[in-house]
Amino acid sequence: MIKREMAKTFAEALKASLETRLIVVDDSDEEEEKRLMKQAEQKPWECLPYNVLVNICRFLQGKDRSRMALVCRSWYEATKNPSLWRSYVFYLYSNNEAPRGLSWLSTRVNHLRHATIMCFGNFDRYRDKFLRALHHASLLNLDINGAAYWWSASTGRATCDTVVAKIVRLLKTQRRLVGFQMRQAMLDFKTGMGVLDAIATASGNTLLRLGLEDFFGDDIVLNVPSMPERFTQGIMKFPNLNDLTINYEYLTDSLLQWLAQTGKKKSVQLNVVSWLTNIPVPIVSRHAWAQVATQSDVRVYLILQNIRSIREVTDAILLPEIPLHRLDIVGIAALGNDNVQDIILMLQHIGDCYGKTLSGFRLWSDNDVCEEIEESILQLLRKTPQLTYLDLHMDVQAQFLGILCTLQTKKSIHLKTLRMARSLTDFVEFEGFRHEVRTWFPVLKELNLDFHIRAESAPNHSAWNEYVFIIADVAGIVDSAEDKFQAEDTFSDSSNNNITNPNLRTPSGSSMFESPFRDTSLYYSGSEDNSKKCELKSKL
Repeated sequence: MIKREMAKTFAEALKASLETRLIVVDDSDEEEEKRLMKQAEQKPWECLPYNVLVNICRFLQGKDRSRMALVCRSWYEATKNPSLWRSYVFYLYSNNEAPRGLSWLSTRVNHLRHATIMCFGNFDRYRDKFLRALHHASLLNLDINGAAYWWSASTGRATCDTVVAKIVRLLKTQRRLVGFQMRQAMLDFKTGMGVLDAIATASGNTLLRLGLEDFFGDDIVLNVPSMPERFTQGIMKFPNLNDLTINYEYLTDSLLQWLAQTGKKKSVQLNVVSWLTNIPVPIVSRHAWAQVATQSDVRVYLILQNIRSIREVTDAILLPEIPLHRLDIVGIAALGNDNVQDIILMLQHIGDCYGKTLSGFRLWSDNDVCEEIEESILQLLRKTPQLTYLDLHMDVQAQFLGILCTLQTKKSIHLKTLRMARSLTDFVEFEGFRHEVRTWFPVLKELNLDFHIRAESAPNHSAWNEYVFIIADVAGIVDSAEDKFQAEDTFSDSSNNNITNPNLRTPSGSSMFESPFRDTSLYYSGSEDNSKKCELKSKL
């Protein structure tokens, strides 16, 4: 009896979690939802097929899986399915997280295939034991993010050489890696090349993806003039490589030519990251880019991050010869009122040079000049008929969403994916944007777009002196104001079951009532907390 009640309770929670995103729907969807829910209530949840239970487990956090395992034997067996432990992210930030990761590995390391390690804090004996425990895994993908924090923040005997030596030992035990990423390592040239040699020796013939953003320290090219060519020779040890992410200053003509040699499709992601005042001097010739442009199998993805000089970027980095398929402009520090004309000229340059190739564009900025460049953004969209992905994290006017929908309806633009995010300081303006989202939501659904629109207003600016937000995507609308009213109605009418449970979590793992801007790395793999990264670079 107790188990049956637990199953019923858990089933109701699961159904509620599936209902969460369907707060605003049209009448036909609402009738269909009622019909499906009525059918579901007639079926015993404790008798769900095994594969369905396993898929449900994928959406649950660890503690919720543990609760699910207590319901009955069939649910317990589903929570122990080895496929659930193939991928795991280890956040080794605080002192108690490394022991927790060790405990996880002690029972599941044989199932682990894709591991991501988030590094922070001192490299202590528990982190050392953690790396040694990973020796027993048979990994296909390994991501090590922010390793430089381990020795830059260390108060003990841990140094760069000792920590990297332990990472190298781990790499030598992995004989079939297909993907490896080591971001923000900030290594000196000799140490970095030693890591590359270790990967090449162990997994050189199997590696397909290699990510080395900020792999070497700043000014590496100035300190080691021969670095680019020697780095190119190191990359050539991976004959099957088809996806490479590096800083712009690591690139050479010979590396581009090597990437374009085979007929296999290749993706080159170049990160132009400037935390200082100088843009890295381009060492790739226009002729080399022109040769690459003749190879339709090479796709270039360029990220401009925290750039201080827009004019330098336009003249030295955004060369017309680049076969650019995707461009991200993230956190440009120079976006100020004095640079509006430079921004407009840069957007015009992008449209003129990459109109035939650009398929994705992202612009993230928190500046007052955003409204002044809206027309330039629209002109860019009109010039790029191949552009299907647009991500704007900036304070555009509320009417901008309607303009995009109108252009899409008239087929003046051809988007397949639309991302918009705003962080507003004025509640009246937030109300205007909320109205626009609700007005254009039916149109967005009819256009068959993969869209995600969200906005927030900080607590000290909202009408109730609390945090408010609205999120809209293909599943529906989540509106904090509507949830507030529903909650008040629920307390007065216990029969109302439409309230969003703040304790339930979405498949992404974030509570509906948490800030939608909490994890911007969901859409940008290169985004990290800027203050931490600046602090790291100052220490190194």
